[in-house]
Amino acid sequence: MADPNSPSDALARQIAQLRQRRERLLVQSAAQMYKQAAVEKEESVLQDINTELKTIHHNLLEKIKRQDAMNEEMRKEIDFWRNKLYEAVFPDDSTEESTSSS
Repeated sequence: MADPNSPSDALARQIAQLRQRRERLLVQSAAQMYKQAAVEKEESVLQDINTELKTIHHNLLEKIKRQDAMNEEMRKEIDFWRNKLYEAVFPDDSTEESTSSS
């Protein structure tokens, strides 16, 4: 029967432990590289999303500016027609005001 405390058995156990340790380190290294790749991919995706959001924001601001300009034109037109209507309904109002204030 072989002596479990013999130098060759002790050396064999150390070699087996070192191999297991090396395998664990390789697995940990691979996991770390995978995590790093995932983080880099996530950062890339986040940058793409950020760029897309900036584009959407810019487009919305432009749309709001155009809408504001259209609203201002509509206000001017409404004011114009309101004044025309007022003049048609109360044609003498402006002359009465100027004569009553004299």
